[in-house]
Amino acid sequence: MIEGLLCGHGFGSNNKAIDSHDAITAHKDGAWLHFDMNNPNTRTSIEALPINVPPLVVDALLAEETRPRLSQFEQGFVLNLRGVNLNDNADPEDMVSIRLWCDGKNIVTARIRRLKAVDDIRQSYAHNNGPKSASDFIITLSSSLILRMEPTIDKMDETIALIEEHFLEDQKMASGESLLTLRRRAVVLKRYMIPQRDALQLLHSDPTGVLATHHKQKLGEVLNRLSIYLENLDALKERAQIIKEEIAAHANELMNKNMYMLSIIAAIFLPLGFLTGLLGINIAGIPGAEYPYAFFVFSAMLVVIVISQILLFKYKNWL
Repeated sequence: MIEGLLCGHGFGSNNKAIDSHDAITAHKDGAWLHFDMNNPNTRTSIEALPINVPPLVVDALLAEETRPRLSQFEQGFVLNLRGVNLNDNADPEDMVSIRLWCDGKNIVTARIRRLKAVDDIRQSYAHNNGPKSASDFIITLSSSLILRMEPTIDKMDETIALIEEHFLEDQKMASGESLLTLRRRAVVLKRYMIPQRDALQLLHSDPTGVLATHHKQKLGEVLNRLSIYLENLDALKERAQIIKEEIAAHANELMNKNMYMLSIIAAIFLPLGFLTGLLGINIAGIPGAEYPYAFFVFSAMLVVIVISQILLFKYKNWL
């Protein structure tokens, strides 16, 4: 048994599972070996494989942090890709990496966390319908990774559409926090999807000489779909920004209205406050101090002043 090996399958017409060094050697058409980086013996197992994996490649496969890229070596190339995190209780934008080494015939992959796209390939082998060659495996993996992004991006698009609908119906229901979450997800997804597109474009130009013509065509379709997803993310960010600006504008408008009403109220009570303050001083000579109905007359006068002010404001279209 090979420690750290999650699964292995031979290419060609024989897709039997591989679990030993002898089984790898027996597959002349090449094989796919998938390792778990969490196993402390994985490095030793990869270095001991009967296929040649250079030390620099082993370091690249087992690196803790990676970005999507394509790196060429004399014996083959390293391709790092990422897929959306569809594991339970995980954020989709926390993309899971898959590291791949290809020497033209064999494929060695390593991962830290489970990746649904790899599970798709394992299921296809379980049904005797797995990739038949190294280039077929690369195209299948790339396609599955990109297709797995679609539900996540569609859900984000549905969310922004729902926020837009709520904002149009009732501007008070718009949530700035949900918009911030969407923009953050879009930024994080693009952070890995853009270099992934660049890596696949470089692979599509086929500097490695591994891809057959029909595989290049399939990879071109994968790249086209990935470009569409990136455009959708850009559009989503712009829509979120527009809604955010509309929310801010609505809040400013509401605040201005409130401030305007407070100003009107202050303007109405300014002369009233002046008069009551003037007549409230405790010195001799206040008019009506000896008149028993002076308070009621003064109150009626204040009411008349208020009504006059309101009529004046309406006439000036200030109310």
